[in-house]
Amino acid sequence: DTGSHHTAFPCKECAKCGEKHHTDNYYDWSRSETFRPLSCSECEPGGKCSGGKCIFSQSYTEGSSWKAYQVKDQFFCGGNEPDAWHNPIDRSYAIEFTFGCQTSETGLFITQLADGIMGMAANDATLTKRLYDANKIEHKMFAMCFRRELHQSKE
Repeated sequence: DTGSHHTAFPCKECAKCGEKHHTDNYYDWSRSETFRPLSCSECEPGGKCSGGKCIFSQSYTEGSSWKAYQVKDQFFCGGNEPDAWHNPIDRSYAIEFTFGCQTSETGLFITQLADGIMGMAANDATLTKRLYDANKIEHKMFAMCFRRELHQSKE
């Protein structure tokens, strides 16, 4: 999303967030040794304390929206194998990154194949900027490679 800087995706407690449509299961933070929700004293811009968590949300012109709480975990791009975290090369690119653990979704977020959203706006909170600041990438650039599939589904 080039119009926002938020990165967020459905977490395991997200009810009716489109799991039957999304390509992957909800993020199960209980399987992470490094996951932690931000406390109210740590809320990053846009987060507001509610119930001991930093809550934030995003709404879009076409009517879709999501709500989440701010969390930190080790984050890296690449390594689409389930055990990629154990690969020392992949792991060397990891950073502690703040993102949203979605608790609700509406509109297209429910029915899209993609799991959540990655903000790409010019902002210090984006994954690209944080990777650059941590010297994991040489330039403040991010590229995606697409390939054409004749059919795409959750299966």
